Amino acid sequence: MGKLGVILGNQLFPNKYYKDFPSKVFMCEDMELCSYFKFHKHKIIHFLSSMREYADNLDKDVYYFKLQKKQHFFDKLLTTVKD
Repeated sequence: MGKLGVILGNQLFPNKYYKDFPSKVFMCEDMELCSYFKFHKHKIIHFLSSMREYADNLDKDVYYFKLQKKQHFFDKLLTTVKD
């Protein structure tokens, strides 16, 4: 059974801090995160683009889910863990 690490949007640290992290990583954009407070649209764009760029540059197998209105973070995480 393999391990799955979870990296949230506020945990985009340099790769050296994730060297002992599992080889498979789950990252997900969530509509609730973008809408629980009335953020400026540029801040949301910056936040999501930072997550996408970070996932592209990570030295691990990344399961990355882009923003969708219908599915929530925990539903995506549960589906990924079952697979």
